[in-house]
Amino acid sequence: MAGEQRQGGSAERPPYNAVCDGGDLDCGSGLLLIIRRAIAPLSPGQILEVQSREPSVSVDLPAWCRMTGHTLVGQWPQEGGYTYYHVRKGVERELPTSVEQDLEAAEQYVWRVRVQYRPKAPARVYGRNLEWQVGQPASFAEEVEAPSAVDYLVSAVAGAVLMGFSQVAAERHLLIDDMELVGSARLENILTHLGVDTEGVPRISSLEGVLYVSSPATRAALDEVWQMTLKRSPLVQTLMPVVTMRLRWMMV
Repeated sequence: MAGEQRQGGSAERPPYNAVCDGGDLDCGSGLLLIIRRAIAPLSPGQILEVQSREPSVSVDLPAWCRMTGHTLVGQWPQEGGYTYYHVRKGVERELPTSVEQDLEAAEQYVWRVRVQYRPKAPARVYGRNLEWQVGQPASFAEEVEAPSAVDYLVSAVAGAVLMGFSQVAAERHLLIDDMELVGSARLENILTHLGVDTEGVPRISSLEGVLYVSSPATRAALDEVWQMTLKRSPLVQTLMPVVTMRLRWMMV
């Protein structure tokens, strides 16, 4: 297969029968599901163009093609960090699972972590191939040994919005030069959490965030990206009904 691959500019790109845009997704975070859904209707021998900005795809996609009986026939770097890959659908070898099974697996996926207690030290969390520390449930000290649970929640929402915006923009081929998000949270009554006050609850009363975006795209196009980002964010959609959220974006 390696001898069949071709590289070149967009002018040398041969015809293809279908296209899918993977944006910044890598093969382990949903790209293969998108590819399999796009290639399923094609006949053996037809070409699917996979558009991606994720560098690791150049390594992982050939391996996936070898395992499934498809053939990577070429790749063409483009402007904006994209590379276009042409995958010829295989003739005989069947995929290990169907697209329907992949979709069902995605819908039934459960995120699991294991948290380990350590005396006089932050808790240690193990999730998938990663591990990290969690400090106090909530802390208002300026310097801490490990992020508090509230810090993680604020950073999770901020990261989800920023990375989600990047993903949606990539799907629409909109170039993003730079982004930064500043987020914050307030508790309704932290004294309840500290045990000083017996009235009220220590829930998060508000989450705020401003995403600063530098891009040559139009404001209207980026605003559509912003609205779609919020709509597709699991964290935003979960918290929005119960927490006052003030999220906005600005072009810089």
